[in-house]
Amino acid sequence: MRSSNESLVTPVSLLGGTAAIYASVLYHPSSTVSPLSFLYMFLLAAHYAIQPRLSKKYIQTSSRSVALVEEVTKTTMAAFLFACQPVKQVSDWTLSSSLTVAALPAVLYAVQGVLQYASHQHLDPVTFNGLSQTKTLSAALWCYILLGKSQSPLQLVALVLLFGSAVLFQGKTAKQTTDHFWQGVIPCVSATMISGLAGALSQKGLQFTGGQGRYPFFYAMEVSFYSAVTLIVTHGADWKGFFDGWTWQTMIPVVCKAAGGILTVLVHKYTGTVSKGFALMFGLVLAGTMQSTLSREPMGGHQIIGTLLVMVSGWLHFTQTR
Repeated sequence: MRSSNESLVTPVSLLGGTAAIYASVLYHPSSTVSPLSFLYMFLLAAHYAIQPRLSKKYIQTSSRSVALVEEVTKTTMAAFLFACQPVKQVSDWTLSSSLTVAALPAVLYAVQGVLQYASHQHLDPVTFNGLSQTKTLSAALWCYILLGKSQSPLQLVALVLLFGSAVLFQGKTAKQTTDHFWQGVIPCVSATMISGLAGALSQKGLQFTGGQGRYPFFYAMEVSFYSAVTLIVTHGADWKGFFDGWTWQTMIPVVCKAAGGILTVLVHKYTGTVSKGFALMFGLVLAGTMQSTLSREPMGGHQIIGTLLVMVSGWLHFTQTR
């Protein structure tokens, strides 16, 4: 028992240290993070820590059917939240503006969702979340191209450190197979590349459309609706066997991922898509801690160093103004 308890000391200490570093950012005089946005980032991190594990455990059906139900669920959740807090920002809504602001990101998110569900089945949670960090660099590039948002020199250093921590978290995978690469790694990396572009487009719509940007719950409803339509249209007319393998437990990861999608919109609105990458990296630290705790195995040196890099990169990025 003693050895098992000792194996928990390092992951719990690193998790606490990472949380303390991120929390201290709130009180730094140059911090770019508000308490509300920090809360959204923390919730998104928790979501990313548990989502791959839930998907791998409960999904035994086609990724396309899961992605479609997720978008329908997300649309319903966003519509309910929007109805609870109606605002006047949608009084000037038009179909043409909706297609311009929400349709393209929706198509990209629909494709990303299918690729993510496929990769979940062939990657462990830590590997999946580690590879997903390439979206942070992609998001920074697209935000610069589409929004003119540049990064300060120290923030660029922070991004490089963040990516380095993701690489370190990979370590040695248990078994490298052809399926692992083609059905796990390739779909995951493709999804993250798409995510960077979709995130930049979403940030543009949420922060700049109409001067003040779209209301987040309404925008989430728009994007999810268009994503669902995209999946229905691209599927074709043959729906036989589309929902084979579904059980009530399949809805557990679906609802979780739908909630994560709404959290993503809130993070895009209040902090931006690049900042989301740091929330996801904290999620990777959480995933590593969970994996180490559940398996009662000590964290590897690469995971410890990767966690330390997360702390440093998060501090540099959020305490530096452009």
